[in-house]
Amino acid sequence: MTPAETLIQAVQSEDTEELHRAISSLTERVANRGFQAALVNQGLPGSGLTALHVACKAYSHHARDPELARTFDRMVKILLDAGAVPGKEARIGREHITSVMACQGRIPPSLRQFLSDRAENSWDRNVKSTSNKDRAAKLRVGHQQYQDLLGGYFVKGLALLH
Repeated sequence: MTPAETLIQAVQSEDTEELHRAISSLTERVANRGFQAALVNQGLPGSGLTALHVACKAYSHHARDPELARTFDRMVKILLDAGAVPGKEARIGREHITSVMACQGRIPPSLRQFLSDRAENSWDRNVKSTSNKDRAAKLRVGHQQYQDLLGGYFVKGLALLH
């Protein structure tokens, strides 16, 4: 079984402990964090579908069931903490989607926080490297880029997955 199949099966089990065990078993012999992330980001042959895609789609599908939604949100966080990349594309038919697009507009709180933190860290680096005069302008532009990024994923994701 490939790493992608192992992780996807763990997500489909709806058991966060099973997902922890699957990640541990895949990464226990790999000391380098980059190699660990590569295993977590490995997609299914042919489509590139990852466990993060599946967890995000499951969250979206079960958003009205608070218990299952929390479970899949925790799984998304576990995968992100293990190095999963939300921007990795998978092919569904002829379309390419990211994990955010798989959410169909219902982004798990842990993924929303992850994206927000990354955007904020990126803005902080850009803002600290500029003069005071340019900082406010960069923050406005950065915030708009973040909104555009999420909006683009929502619109494209809804169109692809409906």
